[in-house]
Amino acid sequence: MSEKLISPIRSLSQNPPLGFLLFALFLVLYSYHAAPDVTWGDSGEFAAVAATLGIAHPTGYPLYTMVGKVLTLIPFATPARTLNLFSAACSALTLWVLYRATLLLLAAWAAPKEAANAQGRPGMPAGLRQGLALFGAYTLGICPVFISQAVITEVYALTNLFQALLWYLLLRWWLEGGKLKHFFFVLGLSLAHHLTMLLFVPFFLLLMLSGFRLSGRSEKALPPALLFALPGLALYLYLPLRAAMEPALNWGDPSNLKNFLWLVQGGDFRGFLLFDPLLQHGVEYVGYLIRAHVLRLIEQFSGVWLLALIAGIGAIYVWTKGGGFRRRATPAALMFLAFLFGSAYFSFYAVADQEVFFVMTYPLVAMLSAVGLGLVIEGIGFVSRVRKRPLPLAPSREGRGDKVLPPPVAAEKRGGKRPLPLAPSREGRGDEALPPPVAGEGRGGGDALRPLPAVVLAAVFLILLPFALRSFQQSSAREDIGAKVFGEKIIEALPPGSLLLVGLHGGSCDNEIYPLWYQKWALGRGEDVVIVAANFFLSPWYRFQLPETGVWFPSREDLQAAGLLKEVELPYQRTVYGDEALVLFLQRNEPLRPLYTLSWIPAFDPHFERERVTEVPILPGSVPEYYKRLLPGDGRLFRLRPKRPA
Repeated sequence: MSEKLISPIRSLSQNPPLGFLLFALFLVLYSYHAAPDVTWGDSGEFAAVAATLGIAHPTGYPLYTMVGKVLTLIPFATPARTLNLFSAACSALTLWVLYRATLLLLAAWAAPKEAANAQGRPGMPAGLRQGLALFGAYTLGICPVFISQAVITEVYALTNLFQALLWYLLLRWWLEGGKLKHFFFVLGLSLAHHLTMLLFVPFFLLLMLSGFRLSGRSEKALPPALLFALPGLALYLYLPLRAAMEPALNWGDPSNLKNFLWLVQGGDFRGFLLFDPLLQHGVEYVGYLIRAHVLRLIEQFSGVWLLALIAGIGAIYVWTKGGGFRRRATPAALMFLAFLFGSAYFSFYAVADQEVFFVMTYPLVAMLSAVGLGLVIEGIGFVSRVRKRPLPLAPSREGRGDKVLPPPVAAEKRGGKRPLPLAPSREGRGDEALPPPVAGEGRGGGDALRPLPAVVLAAVFLILLPFALRSFQQSSAREDIGAKVFGEKIIEALPPGSLLLVGLHGGSCDNEIYPLWYQKWALGRGEDVVIVAANFFLSPWYRFQLPETGVWFPSREDLQAAGLLKEVELPYQRTVYGDEALVLFLQRNEPLRPLYTLSWIPAFDPHFERERVTEVPILPGSVPEYYKRLLPGDGRLFRLRPKRPA
């Protein structure tokens, strides 16, 4: 591997003790609390798709699928268990990268202590920067929803890793002249994983353009760097190529251009982005969303972090009285705008697990909270020093001591490097170049952590310890076996060649079918059983997931001819079918296979007799309260037989 390609990795490993210890600690914690196997939600689907190299629900997630396939080849663990540990590793690595990114963000705000004192404003020792960066990573690491995604098979752990890594690479370019090609390569991979990362691309580009303008670097480096995003984006070719091979799980069948665009643009999930309440209620609804999100942040980060963030923003005015305001404030300001934009978007995305989507903005909250707390600590120290002595004055251009700050350093020539700022030498001459404000470890001496910041940081960590313990207890999936038991018991109770109809109640359909998909496709159990999800009746691609013979599956034309379709004005659906469509499906398949269902609805009474085969207890495990209503109702499996005429 070339020196150019490994330089970002080497930068992450420089002076590693604190960052590595943080990574190791949380890797152990997340691995300990990781689920033993499949869990409720999308876990079963992603594990089954990875094991079979299939196509997942929109937007397809090609990178996660391919990486997951490699991981599922590891022996001595089930596919879901392996992917649970992968989430734990991604989340722990996210904290390490976030620690390094926060060091860079703090370096962008405050020059090293010696240079700051020379300019007549408070400095930020490297020891304090390390403590604050550790604080930021710690707040994210103990966030309940972040933990919940670190211990199960889901895509958000890897998404958060990309979020932290992209900001790290961009801040490294901003401060240290890192290569933009590294950033765009990772950006391409992140988009091949989760297209929601597109929400943050405008803010990445704004930071780049600001960097070009403020530093005088040539913008000619941007177009060639953009090409490095293509390898990651090319991974989307997996979707049509693999779909053409007809895998066992082929959501949307993106083997043609129409279906491919439908899948990557979000499919039916686009209908959940609802702006109608905003149009109906206006400012009142905006206020409701703001209050809800503030309460969400307090719940996820505790009130300490929110207060630190607000207080830090208030202290920015005092802190930025020094020179170079735009250069120092731009990264944090754009990060804050990215957080607001992402939070606003997810507030209008009305899916059942909406709370989970906000986790993609939480790395930004953690980094900004560290900046806020740092500004408060340094502001307190600055005020105490001002009371003791006046600020030193730096000479003006005419040599008079009537200006607090020297003029900004002239921009370097196009294509060149920015010259280092000069600080007074011991003899008072400005002939010593300061080291650049890199986010490295402390150099000792004057960079040591002062007593006041040390006390404040220690107090904050101790205050949050009970919150951390409660978060891990609340989000631990160590004993979460509900979905595993459910899938195993249902598959064991079904005879070979039977047909199982699930999804009779829309809210719980995913939690009924995904554990069964996992048992069937990932573990190879019940291979002769046909599982039909009623919620896919109006999806043409779903017919090709079923056996070619021995199953009758209604087309839209069949249901329309029988008068069983209804036109509705739902935001995410325009056509629905009634319960009689389910009766028709069962009647047509009764001569072909033994029929079973996981629920019973009144529409079955005139046509079928039922026999309870088994009843599986529904164990909610670690799912949050708002999600429990989406679990299968009672776990009862019924054998259906047509009623005989009286």
